[in-house]
Amino acid sequence: MNRRLALALVIASAACRKDSTSATPADTAAVTPTTATTPPTPATDPAPTDPAPAEATDAGPPVAEVDEVAPVASGPAKPITDPADGLTEPKDFAVVKLEVKQPNKKIYKDATGQIVDWSVPTQIEVDFDGHKHLFVFTAKRSGKSAVMVELDYELDGAEVLRSADLETKLKERGVLLVEGGTAIAVTVANKRVKPKAAPPKDTIEQPAGKDPLSGAEKHKG
Repeated sequence: MNRRLALALVIASAACRKDSTSATPADTAAVTPTTATTPPTPATDPAPTDPAPAEATDAGPPVAEVDEVAPVASGPAKPITDPADGLTEPKDFAVVKLEVKQPNKKIYKDATGQIVDWSVPTQIEVDFDGHKHLFVFTAKRSGKSAVMVELDYELDGAEVLRSADLETKLKERGVLLVEGGTAIAVTVANKRVKPKAAPPKDTIEQPAGKDPLSGAEKHKG
């Protein structure tokens, strides 16, 4: 009897073990849940946009085009050596004679005179007694015989007179007294110059005798 009881206990124990095994869920490996990932969208450059219109600015009034102007000669003129050159009709010129009395009593005198244009500033240089005299003068006619002279004067590069006025008459000697013992005398005359005569035309010399062919050599045939 004891043997049967032991066998029954073994069977019962086996049945219990089977039931417990079927009731216990199988040990499965832990699984980490994953989430579906969306593939990255490739980067794209932004669509080009039209540039904003530039703001209008006030450019001011249009600049007028300026015609080119021939350069104007600067400085005073020089005395004229040949007044008839280029003339097509008679023209009046001024003949100016200068005299300078220096403080040492020595006197420079231009007996011939310089030919200049009326109303045109003209420069005359004089080297005398180791000194350099520079004159710039303008002679203007006033009426029939009156003459107005405006004079600048430098001695050895130093300014002595600037825009000194002298009223005189044609062929009359006008004098300016300068401090230090210097005196300047100016005589102005008028000179009318005619155009140069046209050169004579070439002429054929006639042989002597009445026959225009006399003296010609006969052709030998």
